[in-house]
Amino acid sequence: MVIVCESKTGFTMKYANMLSQKTGLKVFTTREPDKVWSDEEVIFLGWMKAGMIQGLRKLKKHKVIAVCATGIGLKAEPDNETAMKL
Repeated sequence: MVIVCESKTGFTMKYANMLSQKTGLKVFTTREPDKVWSDEEVIFLGWMKAGMIQGLRKLKKHKVIAVCATGIGLKAEPDNETAMKL
């Protein structure tokens, strides 16, 4: 199992590294897809933009078992199914 992260400002990467320290799992970015096996379980952290979790689509062929979205908006984001749409 690994952690994969999509971060724009560095905050999501900071959270991924904090999770890594607690779990001992390695952290990769979505720019390093070749380092993550397609059948390896992935915990994904990404940031919200326009109601979508950024970077999640890059892991279509991977075994994502958990998703964490970060960010804040002026209004509520859409329902979970819409936000996590691949």
